[in-house]
Amino acid sequence: MPGINDLPVELVQKTMCEMDLKGLRHMSASSSAYRAIYMGAKSLILNRVLINELGLEIFQLAMLRYACANPDLKPAAGTVMVQAQTERLTPKMKLNGRVFIIDASRFQFPKTAFDDEVVREVMSFHEKVVARVDLGEAQKRQETARYSVGHNVLFNYLPAVKYRMATALYAAEILRKLCPREYGRDQSPAIMVKLKRHHWVSLIKTRALDIPFEVEAGTYSSD
Repeated sequence: MPGINDLPVELVQKTMCEMDLKGLRHMSASSSAYRAIYMGAKSLILNRVLINELGLEIFQLAMLRYACANPDLKPAAGTVMVQAQTERLTPKMKLNGRVFIIDASRFQFPKTAFDDEVVREVMSFHEKVVARVDLGEAQKRQETARYSVGHNVLFNYLPAVKYRMATALYAAEILRKLCPREYGRDQSPAIMVKLKRHHWVSLIKTRALDIPFEVEAGTYSSD
């Protein structure tokens, strides 16, 4: 009777493409046969698994942010500036009164360029983004507690709101990388990021070296 190791290579690779990073690592390390199959299409599999891990919109922003920090890729990243927002995620921001709109879907990271180093860097930055969102949530929780003395109030951002905050952090960092001169001249202590529909996120500029923004404690996104 055929075993799991007798499955067609294409089916195994398709299964790997549907996993998250943790599952992919476990499967590729479980046998030499799986490892060989994984290595045979590594870049394409990592591409799909990163999308699974981050979601398509965050993935597009994450790869654009990665390109902005890479001198070889940055020229291609400059093509993402557009004139108007669309139904796709196209964050809108202002620096010195000038409007900047980013369409990350216009940048295509080469599918054959995905490797372990790219994945590590992308996921490392994403963890910092998540930490910034969590910090904003903690600050909001403290603020809520101060005004709710004597009441049992538990504050948590909805997942959709956290997602918007993460996209705003990515967008602001991309703008900072793509337009360093304009960003350096901007005197505003904060940057407002308009996302889809009527969703706004306010980010406070900081001097942090990794992500120089914090989600403003009073920020929320509403329909």
